[in-house]
Amino acid sequence: MINTSGIKGEQLLMISNLTRKKALSVGALLLLTFSLTYITLKSQIAESKENSSEVSANIPTVFVHGYKGTYNSFKTMLYRFEENNWAKRELVVYVSADGEITWRGTLSPSSKLPSLVQIVFEKNKASISETSSHLQSVMMELKSKYNVGQVNLVGHSMGGLVSTNYLQQTNGNLQYPETVKFAVIGSPFDGIAKESYHRVNTGEALIDLRPESEALKNLVVNREQFPADLEVLAIAGTGDQVVEVESAFAIQKIVPESNLEMSLIEDMQIDHSGLHETEKVDKIVKKFLWN
Repeated sequence: MINTSGIKGEQLLMISNLTRKKALSVGALLLLTFSLTYITLKSQIAESKENSSEVSANIPTVFVHGYKGTYNSFKTMLYRFEENNWAKRELVVYVSADGEITWRGTLSPSSKLPSLVQIVFEKNKASISETSSHLQSVMMELKSKYNVGQVNLVGHSMGGLVSTNYLQQTNGNLQYPETVKFAVIGSPFDGIAKESYHRVNTGEALIDLRPESEALKNLVVNREQFPADLEVLAIAGTGDQVVEVESAFAIQKIVPESNLEMSLIEDMQIDHSGLHETEKVDKIVKKFLWN
C-alpha cells in the first residue's frame, strides 16, 4: 500500500496514472495469454478432427446385398454417396456360385474419401451359412491382398443376417479385418412372416428366412460370439411390406443395448428394396459411419 501523507496532488496523479498503466498492462497480458491459449486449443481440435477424418477415410466400407440381390442392389446408393462426395466406390467383388472371387478395381491408400467395396454373390439364393462362408473368403482376401486391417460393414435384408453370422464366426480371428461399425437395413432377425413371400420365392435361403428357423435361432444362441464393442445401426421402415419393424429390430436379441442405435423410417412410400434407394437412409448411414 502506498502512503500518500505528505505527497502533493501532482505526485498523487502520477502515482495513480502509473497504477492504472500497470493494471492495463497486466490486463493486456492476461488477454494475450487467453487468446494464445484459445488459438492453440482451436488448432489442436481442428487437427484432431482432421486426423479422425483421415482415419475414417482409411477404413473401407463393405456392402453385402440380400436374398436375390445383384450388382444393382446397392448400385444407386453408392452412386449417390459418390455424387455427394461422401465416399468413393473403388472395388466391386464378384463371387461365383462355386466361390471363385473376381476383383474389379483397387483400393487407393492415398484417397481422402472413404473407400466403398461392393460384394456381388452369383449364388444369391444360398443359405445364410453358405453365403457367410463366401463372405469370409472375400474378407480374408481383402486383408491379405490389400492389407486392410479394419472395415465397416453394411448389409441389406438377408445381407445383414449373413454379415452377423460372419461376425460371430470370425470374431477375434486375426486373419480377417476388424469390423469397426456395422449397419443393417431392413434385416429380418425374426424372419419373414408373410406367407405369400415364401410361396413365390425359391432357394435354400427361404428355409433360413422363416420365423423360428434354425439359422435365426443360432444367431441368437451365438450372441456371445458377436464382437462385444462393435457399434451397430439397425434401420427399419414402416413401409416395408416384407420385413416387419419388430423383425428388423429383433437384432436387440444379439447386440447389447449400449452398442445399438435404431432408426425407423416412417414413410409408407418406401418399401423393402426402397430402403436402399432413398436419401433418408443415405444420410442416416453416412452420419453413423463417418460423422
